[in-house]
Parts: sequence; structure tokens; C-alpha cells
Amino acid sequence: MREVIDELRREIRAVSDRVRQAAANIVWMADLTQTSADGTGDKIRGESDEQQHDRQLRRFETWGFRGRPVRGVLGLMLRVVGGRTQEALAGIATTSYGPTDLEEGESCQYCRADGTRVRMTKDGDVLIDAAGARNVIINGGASGVGADEVVTKRDLQILYAAINVATTMPGDGGASLKSAILTVLGAAGWSSNTIDGHFGASRVKASRG
Repeated sequence: MREVIDELRREIRAVSDRVRQAAANIVWMADLTQTSADGTGDKIRGESDEQQHDRQLRRFETWGFRGRPVRGVLGLMLRVVGGRTQEALAGIATTSYGPTDLEEGESCQYCRADGTRVRMTKDGDVLIDAAGARNVIINGGASGVGADEVVTKRDLQILYAAINVATTMPGDGGASLKSAILTVLGAAGWSSNTIDGHFGASRVKASRG
């Protein structure tokens, strides 16, 4: 009887080993060695008994969102049946990019540039930040050419105050009004020759087109 039990245990261990080996062939986790703009040409580092090689795979994404990961982040590959591409990138894992302070219920869209983020807080606020001296551009297309600084409430308050205190002299064609307004704006840090850099949120731009 003992011999039967021992043999049964050996068979169970053998089956378990085969199951683990099969699972290892289905799921693979390694660094990404190549990424593509549309997700059809990504590659993940793979290994064989004889040599190391890269496995080509197809990146699957959530509807409405496309992100191209950087090479070197950890990727999870699944081997699937059907279609021309039989290996799929199911997700990536990295702490080198993106926020590490999200609270429960929050989400954040990020990219390679540290500091550029669109964060949705647990309370419902949407926080938009651009890295360094980069800009937040609204309706400006891919290049943002032609987009102007967005006027803020503070800008309008300063302009209103300048007009409100201005005095005019009859018959001067508005010269006294212009001079008074420019004097107040100059005291607020605006240039009398140009408003660039003084008027509007310099890093938030929009296009009327």
C-alpha cells in the first residue's frame, strides 16, 4: 500500500511540473526591447536553451487610450491561439515613470517626460501639468503652431482696473486714455511695447481655429 501511495505522489509531482512548465510557456514576463507607434511591432526579451532572442508581439490596449511604452520597462506576454500574431503584450509594470502617490480611486495619464500628467483625483478634480517649460495647448493640433496664451481672470482684473482709473482729455483723440492705461499696465509689470510674456497664462495656450 505504501508503494502505491509513493507512486501516486510521484505522479502528482510530475503532473504539477508539467502544468508549471506549460504555464511558463503561456505567460512570459521580461523587459521590452522594442515598441511601435500602433502596437503591432513590439518586442519582448525572450530566452531559449541555446541563445537569447526577442519575441515579437501585439500590444493590446484599453479602448480610447493609446500609450507607447519606453523600452526597458517590464512587460507581461501571453501566448494566445488564433490570428497571425500568437503572442500578445497584456500590460507593463514600471515605477520609473508616472506617479507613485495615487490615492485609492485616482487615475493618471503620464508619458516619458517627468511632470507631464493629467490626473483625475478621487474627489473629481482634473489636474493638468506640463513638464518643465513645456506648454498645455488646447485645440492647437499636434504642433500647437498659432496657439496663443489663454487670458486669465487676473489679466482681466488688471485691464479693468487700468481702464477704470484712466482719465481723458477732450480733443486729444484718446491719447490721454491710452497713456493712462499703459501707465497702470506698466506698474503691473506689462510692457508698453509688447504684451508677450505679461498677458495671459504663458504656459497654457489655445487656438480659435
